[in-house]
Amino acid sequence: MSFEVGLAIILTLFPFGWEMMGFPHVRIVGVLSWAACLGILAHLTLKSVWFQRKFERYPRSVSATLGSLATLALVGLVTVGWWLWTGSPSPNERTITISAYQPVYPNPMLVIKDQAFEDQDVPLDGYLYDHCTFTNVCFRYEGQAYQLQNATLKKGGQVCVQDQRLKNLMELQQALRLMVSNASLSQGVRVPPR
Repeated sequence: MSFEVGLAIILTLFPFGWEMMGFPHVRIVGVLSWAACLGILAHLTLKSVWFQRKFERYPRSVSATLGSLATLALVGLVTVGWWLWTGSPSPNERTITISAYQPVYPNPMLVIKDQAFEDQDVPLDGYLYDHCTFTNVCFRYEGQAYQLQNATLKKGGQVCVQDQRLKNLMELQQALRLMVSNASLSQGVRVPPR
């Protein structure tokens, strides 16, 4: 019994150790380890003296209870399977809505809807992209108005600018992002608002 309890503790902590070793967060690791823990718990319960006495005394009610628990476990398994199958997109894919409006834009924005762009330059200035998919693109930006509505970004991509002022701003933002990621949040390092 002590072996099974130790195994359950190890399996419970496995997803935490998985991520601490630098492996990516994967839902299936947590689901499988917790399912194994629940299996061990069910095994320990079924072979316990208390359960054996109850089963000898009330065999029909215990069988009905076990049947209900098995049905509940099956429904839970199907639900978790559906959740894993239809879950959120991969870390390399996300859907965003963002816009940069200026008070005056020389012409109305050109709307592009339900298009896919892959491995190419995509101009932002003066365009409204609605439900478009961008895979590994270079967004050309010169500082004018644009909008991305429910745009799906896949496999990275980057913002490409010609204006030196925008390049300087992007470098500053990247440097600040690196400073924050290197700071330990557990130590409470925080930049006060101004």
